[in-house]
Order: sequence, then structure tokens, then C-alpha cells
Amino acid sequence: MLAFDFHRTNRLRPREEMAHGTAYHGEAFLLLDEHLADGRYRRSQEKAEVDDMDALIVSVLVQGRAALWQDRWMRLRPGDVIVLDLALATDLCTVGAHMIHMIVPRCHLPSLDGGWGTPRIYPAQVTAAKLTGNLLKTLADTMAGAGRHEIHPISSALLRLIEATLGPPAVSAVRGATLARRIRRYIEDNLRSHTLTPAGLARQFAISRSQLYRIFARAGGVETYIRNRRLRRCMIALTDPAEQHRRIGDIAYALGFSDEAHFSRLFRATYGRSPRAIRQAARAGTLESLQPSRPPSEGIALLAAWLAEICSRVNTSHD
Repeated sequence: MLAFDFHRTNRLRPREEMAHGTAYHGEAFLLLDEHLADGRYRRSQEKAEVDDMDALIVSVLVQGRAALWQDRWMRLRPGDVIVLDLALATDLCTVGAHMIHMIVPRCHLPSLDGGWGTPRIYPAQVTAAKLTGNLLKTLADTMAGAGRHEIHPISSALLRLIEATLGPPAVSAVRGATLARRIRRYIEDNLRSHTLTPAGLARQFAISRSQLYRIFARAGGVETYIRNRRLRRCMIALTDPAEQHRRIGDIAYALGFSDEAHFSRLFRATYGRSPRAIRQAARAGTLESLQPSRPPSEGIALLAAWLAEICSRVNTSHD
């Protein structure tokens, strides 16, 4: 679930000075207040096309130096705001940089969901950057002492404000969407269908089965990808207080699993606990202690889980 590959540059501060920061869960978004390690952060197009980070990042450079590749290196100055699309390749260099990032599922910022092909930069002197940058900095200060229940009622309003401030894209999102993104979106919208199959997807998008498999090769194949997305959606339903009255078998069947025992075995193999144990942990308020086995680090595992949660909650609310 690492979004970027990191490489140290030649002109470095002492090696002990590593990245550090704090992440906040805003229900509809994640907010990261980060002091970045000096170096180069790269996200290849291949990585962007195979992972499930279907999100946008709105960032402000608070202090330090940074440069973003956009056909050439574009220097960023404190106060500049950038919008990155995790479906696109990204290349960022930083030196002594303090940045605040808001990570938002794509469908929460529809007017910014454009296939513009490159990151968008808003210079510090323009009104859009001033308003957005000040909002992100205020949010970072506020969320340090706020509970999730305090942010939840206003999270949608905050996103609408950012969307209105940064304005619409210049290019249609439909034209900019890659085939892989369109297939993933179709799968997400049809997870409840018992007829969602590789053969059906190949017909729907007029591609061969081999081409479909290549798109999902990193995920273990399209059937594995669909199964994992269904399991994730089941996880969200099991932890949702509004779904506590539903039988576990009914939730599983509604999301494409025809056999409850088989579903339970798959669920336990994926999350390390049974569906019933996950539901009980959610009721007891101990769910954050459930981390994937052998995570790259506790922090990365938690961020990955949060990102999957907010994206899945968005999709659940659209069912």
C-alpha cells in the first residue's frame, strides 16, 4: 500500500533526520501533517494503474523547498497548493519540506476529478491557494485536539469548500479515465451482482480475457481482485453500527458470496479473524488494533486501512 517510492538525493541533511508527522482521520478524508525526509518521491504510472488508491491529494507546502516534475521541474514555494491524482505518475523532490496533505476519495471531489494528465499547481499568491492553504493549516491545528465525532458533521462541507475554491478541471474526467480505472469503477459499482465475472467484464469493455488478466496481474487476477473488494465491503458492513441488525450470512450473500461457511473461511484468511469477531471488536471499540499481518510498519498499515475504509464507505453509501 505504499503510494510512493522514496530515494535519497545527493545533497542531504544528516541521515538521522527522517520523515515524521501526524495523520488524522476526517471521516471523508485523511489529513497528513508531515515533515518530509529530503529526497525524491516517485509514483510510477505502473504503480498508479495497479493499486487501489482511487483518490486525489490536495497539498500545501508550509515551509522548505520542493519541486514537482511537470514536463520539466517546477519549483514550489511556501504557500503553493498542488492537486495530485493518484491515478497518475508523480515525481516530487523535497528539501526541509513541511507539507500538509488532504487525501480524498475521487468521488468526493467530482469537479476536480479531471483527466488533465499532470498535477495542478496553484501559486501562493492566487486566492485559491491562499484559501485552501489556510484551510489545510487550520484543519491540522484543529484536528490535533478534535475527536472524529466532531469532524464528521462538517467533513462534507469542508470538501465542498475546497472543491469550489480550486475550481473545475479543464478536461473531462471521462476522457481522462484509463481503461483500468474504468474497469475498477465498474467492479466497485457492481459488487452486489452475482453475475460479475471475468467473461462479463471482457464483454462489457470489449477486451480479451488475457488483456483483462494483464490489467489485474499484480492483484493476482481479476477474480482475486473482485473477491478482495467484496471482502473489504463486507468488512465495512460488519463494522457499521447501522448494519448491526443484519445477519452475517445476509451481508455476505448481498455482496456476491453464495456460501456463508466459504465466506467465513476467506474472511478469516484475509483479516485474521472471523466475521463475528470483527463485528464484536467493532462493538467494543477495539477495531483499530486489528492490523494486517506483517505490515511494513504500524503507521503505514493504519494509513492503508484508513484509506481503504473511507473509499469503501463512499461506495457503500452509493449502493
